Amino acid sequence: MIIYFSTQFQAIPGLVAIKKRAHGHLVTTRLSTLRAINSFDPKLSKDTYLYVKKLGQFSKGYKKLKAARKLITGAAYKSTLSEFVAEKSLIFTGTYATLSSGGIEKTYSHFDEICTIGPRMTNLFRHTKLNDRVIETGYFPFLDFPTKTNDYKVQISQFLDLDPNKKILVYFPTGEPFGSLEILLPIFLKYIPPSEFNLIIRPHPSQSIKKSLRNLISYFMMSSNINKFRNIKIDLNNFKSSHLLSIADLIISDGNSIAEEALYYDTPQLILQTHRMSKDMLWHNLELKNSSNDEIDKSLLFYNNGYNLNLIKENPEKLINVIERCISDDLFSTNRKYNYEMIFTNKNHFSQLNYISELNHVI
Repeated sequence: MIIYFSTQFQAIPGLVAIKKRAHGHLVTTRLSTLRAINSFDPKLSKDTYLYVKKLGQFSKGYKKLKAARKLITGAAYKSTLSEFVAEKSLIFTGTYATLSSGGIEKTYSHFDEICTIGPRMTNLFRHTKLNDRVIETGYFPFLDFPTKTNDYKVQISQFLDLDPNKKILVYFPTGEPFGSLEILLPIFLKYIPPSEFNLIIRPHPSQSIKKSLRNLISYFMMSSNINKFRNIKIDLNNFKSSHLLSIADLIISDGNSIAEEALYYDTPQLILQTHRMSKDMLWHNLELKNSSNDEIDKSLLFYNNGYNLNLIKENPEKLINVIERCISDDLFSTNRKYNYEMIFTNKNHFSQLNYISELNHVI
């Protein structure tokens, strides 16, 4: 039996991309993740089991984990997984741009199999003692990325009550404490409404799925401001992030996996830098991890995907002009194609499907 395990909802779409083509069950430790799975796919929630650690061996999720022959997960979870004897496989459901070779062996030594997404990540593992456990399988979430069509763009625009004739900007901020949402939202609310653009704001799952009281209050206040404008919407979880990527005319991010996943569609990008998240800050953090200059350059490829703008240091009045330039005068497509090949290799899905074919032999 195969068990797909994740505490966080972020990994679920990637795990489900495998599960729906193979077999097995999902296990999570969080009720918030279980609720999000129910919104994501009600049928899937019926095949998802909650592992309540306080109940130990009496928990349904524990019994599934104990009976598994193979455990597939999207993060380390070393303390949780180490007590189970099943073969353990790691898939990456984010691009992990700032993964450093320095801590890889310690973090992932309990895995029997490590499925890398492409050349950049594979090369990091090749220089460690985990080299013989590495399989370059490609990026599993891409299996469920939809085809980019204008009809679907119109459909989502109408669902969100947006003018389907306007260009769509989709903003994917990083989660706290590094994200830019709270900093940049007032600027967006000032300059986007009079423009000829629609803006869809998609908060990070760590904030929109795991709804703490602080997040609920924050979203209530944001929504009350956003609702004043017809061409700005906040989408907490109505659509998969891949579906929003497929309808965007411009992707706006502050430096996260989304900036690299968006390469699948070669959509123009605008990368926003703040004092919380910037190229210089990430470079410094990677230096502290003893990453080589070559590793750092490859880790920060996403800053070459499009125009970079710091709305804290620069005049925010230039925002609309920069957005217009990003869309109409796209000078970064060559960079994005190069980055895609460096990070993911190709779009044919052969590697992912070959791996899944092997899974179907697991009883």
